[in-house]
Amino acid sequence: MIERGKKYMLAVITLICLLNNRIYFRERGYWWYRLGMNLKHLKMKEHAFKCLNLALKDEFVVGEKLNTILKYRL
Repeated sequence: MIERGKKYMLAVITLICLLNNRIYFRERGYWWYRLGMNLKHLKMKEHAFKCLNLALKDEFVVGEKLNTILKYRL
């Protein structure tokens, strides 16, 4: 909902808060991906690249979500 209103900075802050929480494991790959996309929209491509590198090191990002992040990173 936040992204639909093009409030990307608020979406970035929300996603960072969610990723700092270690309770929800299944959605982490999607959150990392969206964080990278939002940073790209904010013209912060270097930060988006660093974010996706961190996502690849996250032990809970596996399977299809990991492949999606790898493709987006390229």
